[in-house]
Amino acid sequence: MDYYLIGWILVFFLILFVEGLSQQLIAVWFAVGAVVAIIAELMSASFNVQLSCFVIASIISLLLLRPYVKKATAGKIERTNSDENIGKTAVVIADFDAATNEGRVMLSGLDWAAKSLSSVKLLKGEQVTVVSISGVKLLVSRKEEE
Repeated sequence: MDYYLIGWILVFFLILFVEGLSQQLIAVWFAVGAVVAIIAELMSASFNVQLSCFVIASIISLLLLRPYVKKATAGKIERTNSDENIGKTAVVIADFDAATNEGRVMLSGLDWAAKSLSSVKLLKGEQVTVVSISGVKLLVSRKEEE
């Protein structure tokens, strides 16, 4: 009975099991190495050659395939309906606090917490432009600053 072959097959399935638990493609490269080591064993290579094949194939698969797999599995940023507010004009409904640069604005009929991106105090009635959104807070700048 060929114990090295059984050992490499067990290593292969153990790596796949660990990969299944992680869900982050951290061990699949070693599964490729295990397959190459199995092929080396089937060709009657010595254990040192099998181990070398495992290490080299794992490193090569990591270096060559990881960038492509990472790019293919990268999550795409989905815009939300709140992102539609970026670039719109809002009206200050509560003076902005000079210390925190925070206040309240009205945008599309909704009252929003807001933070000014500049240190200029914004007063009630002034128009501001929504630059971005951080959580549930609009980040705004004075309208003439565009």
